[in-house]
Amino acid sequence: MDVFVGFQSAIEYWRGYGSAYSDFPDILRTAPNFGVAPDAARSFQLLRGPLNDCTEPLSVLVSDAGSRRRTGKVRCRMWSTTVPSGAFVRVGTSVYVSSPEFAFAQIARDCTLVELIKIGYELCGMYALSNGNDLTIFDGGIAAGFRYRNPVTTVRKLSAFLKRAKGSDGLARARRAVKYIIDNSASPRETELAMILTLPFSLGGYGLPAPMLNCQVDLGVKSVTCKGPTLLSLVDRQAQKNEFRICDLYWADAKLDIEYDSDFYHVGAEKIAQDANRRNDLESRGITVITVTNKQLLSWKRMDEVACHAAKRIGKRIRQEYRFLTPERRELRKALFVES
Repeated sequence: MDVFVGFQSAIEYWRGYGSAYSDFPDILRTAPNFGVAPDAARSFQLLRGPLNDCTEPLSVLVSDAGSRRRTGKVRCRMWSTTVPSGAFVRVGTSVYVSSPEFAFAQIARDCTLVELIKIGYELCGMYALSNGNDLTIFDGGIAAGFRYRNPVTTVRKLSAFLKRAKGSDGLARARRAVKYIIDNSASPRETELAMILTLPFSLGGYGLPAPMLNCQVDLGVKSVTCKGPTLLSLVDRQAQKNEFRICDLYWADAKLDIEYDSDFYHVGAEKIAQDANRRNDLESRGITVITVTNKQLLSWKRMDEVACHAAKRIGKRIRQEYRFLTPERRELRKALFVES
Protein backbone atom coordinates (compact mmCIF):
# COMPACT_ATOMS: atom_id res chain seq x y z
CA MET A 1 0.00 0.00 0.00
CA ASP A 2 1.39 3.38 -1.03
CA VAL A 3 0.67 6.51 1.01
CA PHE A 4 0.69 9.99 -0.55
CA VAL A 5 1.24 12.95 1.77
CA GLY A 6 -0.17 16.38 1.02
CA PHE A 7 -1.48 19.71 2.30
CA GLN A 8 -0.09 20.97 5.64
CA SER A 9 1.87 17.76 6.27
CA ALA A 10 3.74 18.23 2.98
CA ILE A 11 4.48 21.87 3.82
CA GLU A 12 5.87 20.78 7.19
CA TYR A 13 7.95 18.05 5.54
CA TRP A 14 9.63 20.61 3.27
CA ARG A 15 10.23 22.88 6.24
CA GLY A 16 12.37 20.14 7.70
CA TYR A 17 14.20 19.37 4.47
CA GLY A 18 17.76 20.59 4.22
CA SER A 19 18.50 21.31 0.56
CA ALA A 20 16.96 21.90 -2.86
CA TYR A 21 14.59 19.03 -3.64
CA SER A 22 15.82 18.87 -7.24
CA ASP A 23 18.79 16.91 -5.85
CA PHE A 24 16.47 14.23 -4.44
CA PRO A 25 16.92 11.00 -6.45
CA ASP A 26 13.33 9.74 -6.43
CA ILE A 27 11.15 12.46 -7.99
CA LEU A 28 8.27 10.76 -9.77
CA ARG A 29 8.02 11.89 -13.38
CA THR A 30 4.70 10.16 -13.90
CA ALA A 31 1.62 10.66 -11.77
CA PRO A 32 0.77 7.63 -9.56
CA ASN A 33 -2.73 6.49 -8.68
CA PHE A 34 -3.56 7.47 -5.12
CA GLY A 35 -7.29 6.70 -5.38
CA VAL A 36 -7.37 3.75 -2.99
CA ALA A 37 -8.29 4.69 0.56
CA PRO A 38 -5.33 3.85 2.80
CA ASP A 39 -5.76 1.98 6.02
CA ALA A 40 -5.37 4.68 8.68
CA ALA A 41 -3.37 2.62 11.17
CA ARG A 42 -1.06 1.27 8.47
CA SER A 43 -0.64 4.77 7.00
CA PHE A 44 0.37 6.21 10.35
CA GLN A 45 2.92 3.45 10.87
CA LEU A 46 4.51 4.13 7.47
CA LEU A 47 4.52 7.89 7.91
CA ARG A 48 6.05 8.27 11.35
CA GLY A 49 9.59 7.78 10.01
CA PRO A 50 9.85 10.36 7.22
CA LEU A 51 7.24 12.65 8.80
CA ASN A 52 8.35 12.34 12.41
CA ASP A 53 8.35 16.10 13.02
CA CYS A 54 4.98 16.81 11.40
CA THR A 55 1.92 17.60 13.46
CA GLU A 56 -1.05 15.24 13.67
CA PRO A 57 -3.36 14.41 12.08
CA LEU A 58 -1.13 13.68 9.10
CA SER A 59 -2.74 14.57 5.76
CA VAL A 60 -2.82 11.92 3.02
CA LEU A 61 -4.38 12.22 -0.43
CA VAL A 62 -7.30 10.32 -1.92
CA SER A 63 -9.04 10.86 -5.25
CA ASP A 64 -12.71 10.73 -4.24
CA ALA A 65 -14.94 11.57 -1.29
CA GLY A 66 -15.87 7.95 -0.70
CA SER A 67 -12.24 7.13 0.08
CA ARG A 68 -11.96 9.63 2.90
CA ARG A 69 -11.09 8.33 6.35
CA ARG A 70 -10.15 10.22 9.48
CA THR A 71 -8.69 9.21 12.80
CA GLY A 72 -6.89 11.23 15.43
CA LYS A 73 -3.63 10.56 13.63
CA VAL A 74 -4.44 10.47 9.88
CA ARG A 75 -6.76 12.65 7.82
CA CYS A 76 -7.62 11.95 4.18
CA ARG A 77 -7.82 14.99 1.88
CA MET A 78 -9.33 14.78 -1.59
CA TRP A 79 -7.61 15.78 -4.84
CA SER A 80 -9.85 14.54 -7.61
CA THR A 81 -8.31 16.12 -10.72
CA THR A 82 -5.39 15.03 -12.86
CA VAL A 83 -2.04 15.23 -11.12
CA PRO A 84 0.76 16.74 -13.25
CA SER A 85 4.06 14.93 -13.62
CA GLY A 86 6.65 15.72 -10.98
CA ALA A 87 3.99 16.10 -8.31
CA PHE A 88 5.44 13.59 -5.83
CA VAL A 89 8.77 12.67 -4.31
CA ARG A 90 9.49 9.25 -2.83
CA VAL A 91 10.74 9.71 0.75
CA GLY A 92 10.48 6.18 2.14
CA THR A 93 9.18 2.71 1.46
CA SER A 94 5.67 3.18 0.03
CA VAL A 95 5.65 6.83 1.16
CA TYR A 96 5.43 9.76 -1.26
CA VAL A 97 5.30 13.46 -0.38
CA SER A 98 3.77 16.13 -2.60
CA SER A 99 6.45 18.28 -4.23
CA PRO A 100 6.76 21.86 -2.91
CA GLU A 101 4.85 23.09 -5.97
CA PHE A 102 2.02 20.57 -5.55
CA ALA A 103 1.83 21.25 -1.80
CA PHE A 104 1.56 24.98 -2.54
CA ALA A 105 -1.36 24.32 -4.90
CA GLN A 106 -3.09 22.17 -2.27
CA ILE A 107 -2.61 24.51 0.70
CA ALA A 108 -4.21 27.32 -1.32
CA ARG A 109 -7.56 25.77 -0.38
CA ASP A 110 -6.90 26.38 3.31
CA CYS A 111 -5.24 29.82 3.28
CA THR A 112 -6.09 33.42 2.61
CA LEU A 113 -4.23 35.05 -0.25
CA VAL A 114 -1.81 36.85 2.08
CA GLU A 115 -1.12 33.68 4.08
CA LEU A 116 -0.44 31.82 0.85
CA ILE A 117 1.96 34.48 -0.42
CA LYS A 118 3.88 34.25 2.85
CA ILE A 119 4.14 30.45 2.52
CA GLY A 120 5.37 30.92 -1.04
CA TYR A 121 8.12 33.28 0.14
CA GLU A 122 9.22 30.62 2.61
CA LEU A 123 9.30 27.80 0.04
CA CYS A 124 11.27 30.02 -2.36
CA GLY A 125 13.43 31.45 0.42
CA MET A 126 16.57 30.55 2.33
CA TYR A 127 14.80 29.88 5.61
CA ALA A 128 12.18 27.52 6.99
CA LEU A 129 9.80 28.06 9.87
CA SER A 130 10.28 25.72 12.78
CA ASN A 131 8.12 22.62 13.09
CA GLY A 132 8.71 22.88 16.83
CA ASN A 133 12.08 21.22 17.34
CA ASP A 134 14.66 23.47 15.70
CA LEU A 135 14.54 27.00 17.12
CA THR A 136 18.10 27.66 16.00
CA ILE A 137 17.87 31.36 15.12
CA PHE A 138 17.47 34.01 17.80
CA ASP A 139 16.38 37.64 17.57
CA GLY A 140 16.93 39.80 20.61
CA GLY A 141 17.63 36.70 22.71
CA ILE A 142 14.22 35.23 21.85
CA ALA A 143 13.85 32.16 19.63
CA ALA A 144 12.73 33.48 16.26
CA GLY A 145 11.28 30.16 15.14
CA PHE A 146 13.16 29.56 11.89
CA ARG A 147 16.39 28.13 10.53
CA TYR A 148 18.46 28.70 7.41
CA ARG A 149 18.26 26.26 4.52
CA ASN A 150 18.42 26.34 0.73
CA PRO A 151 15.21 27.11 -1.19
CA VAL A 152 13.09 24.06 -1.99
CA THR A 153 11.54 25.67 -5.08
CA THR A 154 11.50 28.91 -7.07
CA VAL A 155 8.86 31.29 -8.37
CA ARG A 156 9.53 29.99 -11.87
CA LYS A 157 8.91 26.36 -10.81
CA LEU A 158 5.75 27.28 -8.92
CA SER A 159 4.40 29.16 -11.94
CA ALA A 160 5.22 26.33 -14.34
CA PHE A 161 3.55 23.71 -12.13
CA LEU A 162 0.41 25.81 -11.62
CA LYS A 163 0.06 26.21 -15.39
CA ARG A 164 -0.06 22.42 -15.73
CA ALA A 165 -2.41 21.83 -12.79
CA LYS A 166 -6.11 21.85 -13.60
CA GLY A 167 -9.58 21.97 -12.13
CA SER A 168 -9.14 22.15 -8.38
CA ASP A 169 -10.41 24.59 -5.78
CA GLY A 170 -7.67 26.98 -4.77
CA LEU A 171 -5.74 27.00 -8.06
CA ALA A 172 -6.96 30.48 -8.99
CA ARG A 173 -5.77 31.79 -5.62
CA ALA A 174 -2.43 29.99 -6.01
CA ARG A 175 -1.89 31.47 -9.47
CA ARG A 176 -2.67 34.92 -8.17
CA ALA A 177 -0.41 34.49 -5.13
CA VAL A 178 2.64 33.44 -7.12
CA LYS A 179 2.62 36.80 -8.93
CA TYR A 180 3.55 38.49 -5.65
CA ILE A 181 6.27 36.10 -4.43
CA ILE A 182 9.97 36.98 -4.70
CA ASP A 183 12.80 34.43 -4.53
CA ASN A 184 15.55 34.32 -1.89
CA SER A 185 14.08 35.88 1.24
CA ALA A 186 16.34 35.12 4.20
CA SER A 187 13.94 35.38 7.15
CA PRO A 188 10.27 35.83 8.07
CA ARG A 189 10.94 39.51 8.84
CA GLU A 190 12.47 40.08 5.41
CA THR A 191 9.41 38.45 3.88
CA GLU A 192 7.10 40.73 5.85
CA LEU A 193 9.13 43.80 4.87
CA ALA A 194 9.10 42.83 1.19
CA MET A 195 5.35 42.12 1.26
CA ILE A 196 4.50 45.44 2.91
CA LEU A 197 6.54 47.36 0.34
CA THR A 198 5.59 45.47 -2.83
CA LEU A 199 2.05 44.10 -2.49
CA PRO A 200 -0.52 46.20 -4.35
CA PHE A 201 -2.62 48.82 -2.56
CA SER A 202 -5.65 46.50 -2.78
CA LEU A 203 -3.81 44.01 -0.51
CA GLY A 204 -2.47 46.64 1.88
CA GLY A 205 0.98 47.15 0.41
CA TYR A 206 2.68 50.17 -1.12
CA GLY A 207 2.86 48.76 -4.64
CA LEU A 208 6.60 49.25 -5.15
CA PRO A 209 8.22 47.20 -7.91
CA ALA A 210 9.78 43.92 -6.81
CA PRO A 211 13.41 44.16 -5.70
CA MET A 212 16.02 41.41 -5.78
CA LEU A 213 16.32 39.80 -2.36
CA ASN A 214 19.74 39.07 -0.85
CA CYS A 215 21.53 39.66 -4.10
CA GLN A 216 25.30 39.67 -4.16
CA VAL A 217 26.44 43.12 -5.28
CA ASP A 218 29.89 43.14 -6.87
CA LEU A 219 31.62 46.39 -5.96
CA GLY A 220 33.97 46.39 -8.92
CA VAL A 221 35.92 49.52 -9.79
CA LYS A 222 34.35 49.91 -13.23
CA SER A 223 30.75 49.00 -12.47
CA VAL A 224 28.37 47.53 -9.91
CA THR A 225 26.88 44.16 -10.91
CA CYS A 226 24.50 41.77 -9.15
CA LYS A 227 23.99 38.03 -8.95
CA GLY A 228 22.05 35.60 -6.84
CA PRO A 229 23.00 34.79 -3.25
CA THR A 230 24.49 31.66 -1.79
CA LEU A 231 23.53 30.37 1.61
CA LEU A 232 27.15 30.56 2.77
CA SER A 233 27.58 34.19 1.77
CA LEU A 234 24.25 35.05 3.36
CA VAL A 235 24.79 33.40 6.74
CA ASP A 236 28.45 34.26 7.17
CA ARG A 237 28.63 37.89 6.13
CA GLN A 238 31.94 38.26 7.91
CA ALA A 239 33.43 35.88 5.34
CA GLN A 240 32.48 38.17 2.47
CA LYS A 241 35.39 39.35 0.41
CA ASN A 242 35.96 43.05 0.01
CA GLU A 243 34.73 43.07 -3.57
CA PHE A 244 31.08 42.21 -2.86
CA ARG A 245 28.27 42.81 -0.40
CA ILE A 246 24.87 41.16 0.17
CA CYS A 247 21.92 43.56 -0.12
CA ASP A 248 18.66 42.56 1.58
CA LEU A 249 16.20 44.30 -0.78
CA TYR A 250 17.92 45.79 -3.82
CA TRP A 251 16.48 47.84 -6.67
CA ALA A 252 19.29 47.78 -9.21
CA ASP A 253 18.00 50.51 -11.55
CA ALA A 254 17.51 52.92 -8.65
CA LYS A 255 20.69 51.74 -6.87
CA LEU A 256 18.66 51.43 -3.68
CA ASP A 257 19.29 48.92 -0.88
CA ILE A 258 16.87 48.48 2.04
CA GLU A 259 18.42 46.57 4.93
CA TYR A 260 16.51 44.84 7.71
CA ASP A 261 18.52 45.13 10.94
CA SER A 262 17.34 42.57 13.48
CA ASP A 263 17.51 43.26 17.19
CA PHE A 264 20.06 40.48 17.62
CA TYR A 265 22.46 40.44 14.70
CA HIS A 266 23.17 44.16 14.59
CA VAL A 267 24.00 45.02 18.21
CA GLY A 268 27.38 45.35 19.86
CA ALA A 269 30.31 47.56 18.91
CA GLU A 270 31.82 45.09 16.44
CA LYS A 271 28.54 44.47 14.60
CA ILE A 272 27.74 48.17 14.47
CA ALA A 273 31.18 48.88 13.02
CA GLN A 274 30.74 46.12 10.41
CA ASP A 275 27.36 47.51 9.39
CA ALA A 276 28.78 51.02 9.12
CA ASN A 277 31.65 49.83 6.94
CA ARG A 278 29.23 47.91 4.77
CA ARG A 279 26.99 50.94 4.29
CA ASN A 280 30.01 53.10 3.48
CA ASP A 281 31.18 50.61 0.86
CA LEU A 282 27.77 50.61 -0.82
CA GLU A 283 27.24 54.36 -0.61
CA SER A 284 30.71 55.00 -2.05
CA ARG A 285 29.46 53.19 -5.18
CA GLY A 286 26.39 55.43 -5.39
CA ILE A 287 24.01 52.99 -3.69
CA THR A 288 21.52 54.53 -1.27
CA VAL A 289 21.08 52.45 1.89
CA ILE A 290 17.91 52.63 4.00
CA THR A 291 17.90 50.71 7.28
CA VAL A 292 14.69 49.27 8.75
CA THR A 293 14.65 48.05 12.33
CA ASN A 294 12.17 45.70 13.94
CA LYS A 295 10.58 48.64 15.74
CA GLN A 296 10.09 50.50 12.46
CA LEU A 297 8.62 47.43 10.78
CA LEU A 298 6.02 47.09 13.52
CA SER A 299 4.95 50.73 13.19
CA TRP A 300 2.79 51.63 10.21
CA LYS A 301 3.77 55.30 10.52
CA ARG A 302 7.48 54.50 10.40
CA MET A 303 6.95 52.14 7.47
CA ASP A 304 5.02 54.84 5.66
CA GLU A 305 8.10 57.05 5.93
CA VAL A 306 10.34 54.25 4.67
CA ALA A 307 8.02 53.45 1.76
CA CYS A 308 7.78 57.09 0.67
CA HIS A 309 11.55 57.54 0.86
CA ALA A 310 12.07 54.38 -1.20
CA ALA A 311 9.37 55.32 -3.72
CA LYS A 312 10.98 58.73 -4.30
CA ARG A 313 14.34 57.09 -4.96
CA ILE A 314 12.75 54.54 -7.32
CA GLY A 315 10.76 57.23 -9.13
CA LYS A 316 7.32 55.98 -8.12
CA ARG A 317 4.61 58.18 -6.62
CA ILE A 318 2.54 56.92 -3.68
CA ARG A 319 -0.86 58.59 -3.76
CA GLN A 320 -1.73 60.62 -0.68
CA GLU A 321 -4.83 58.56 0.15
CA TYR A 322 -2.64 55.46 0.56
CA ARG A 323 -0.41 57.13 3.15
CA PHE A 324 -2.65 56.14 6.02
CA LEU A 325 -3.59 53.01 7.94
CA THR A 326 -6.23 52.01 5.41
CA PRO A 327 -8.50 49.02 6.14
CA GLU A 328 -6.47 46.99 3.61
CA ARG A 329 -3.20 47.91 5.30
CA ARG A 330 -4.63 47.10 8.72
CA GLU A 331 -5.69 43.65 7.51
CA LEU A 332 -2.29 42.99 5.95
CA ARG A 333 -0.43 43.91 9.11
CA LYS A 334 -2.83 41.81 11.18
CA ALA A 335 -2.14 38.83 8.91
CA LEU A 336 1.63 39.30 9.00
CA PHE A 337 2.26 39.96 12.66
CA VAL A 338 0.83 41.21 15.93
CA GLU A 339 1.74 44.86 16.24
CA SER A 340 3.33 46.14 19.42
